[in-house]
Amino acid sequence: MRRLLQPGRRTILALLAGLVTVGASSAPAQQVPGRLAPGGRPGPGDEALGVAASYDPERVRTLMLSIHGFTLAQLNAVSTDVPEILMTLADDGGELMLVRRQSIKGMRLYPTEPLLTFIGDRVDQAPLGLKRLYLSSLGGFAASDPAGVTTLMEQALDDPDITVRYAALNLASKLGSTQEVQSILQTRLSVEPDGGLRGSIERQLAGN
Repeated sequence: MRRLLQPGRRTILALLAGLVTVGASSAPAQQVPGRLAPGGRPGPGDEALGVAASYDPERVRTLMLSIHGFTLAQLNAVSTDVPEILMTLADDGGELMLVRRQSIKGMRLYPTEPLLTFIGDRVDQAPLGLKRLYLSSLGGFAASDPAGVTTLMEQALDDPDITVRYAALNLASKLGSTQEVQSILQTRLSVEPDGGLRGSIERQLAGN
């Protein structure tokens, strides 16, 4: 009787081993952060790690529309080559104005030479609202290219629109009290027709 039972026990054990193998092979593979999930999208944890999946202009555009704004880490998490995308969105005359404005604001987070050249080529001819945004974004470039930013600030101080001149003065504050900046402000003070702006220039020259 004992011998008759042996084959049955071995059969049961073999069946159980097969079930364990099938269960292990059918379990979903865990996505490792930093590697692409199916469909080319970031896997779980990618955005927290700031890992971009691929070149994805649409995801950057969606982030530009977020009511919560955006950070450098969030931009880098949704796409590669974000500066190139920001330039494309800002330059698109058929794009929503909100997207264009937010794209210009995002440029301050990437103080690179191509972006500075892009801004320098457009700031003078840009519509008034975008011109002020370009000048504001240039504050992010003050540390990386003070000479280039100073040149653009000086040009903007001569703009016929007073709101642009105020934006230029604010940009001057990001450059610090260098001798060149002080000289530019002194020159502007001598010809500035608006009393309020003259007072602001005087206070900045005095370090207030």
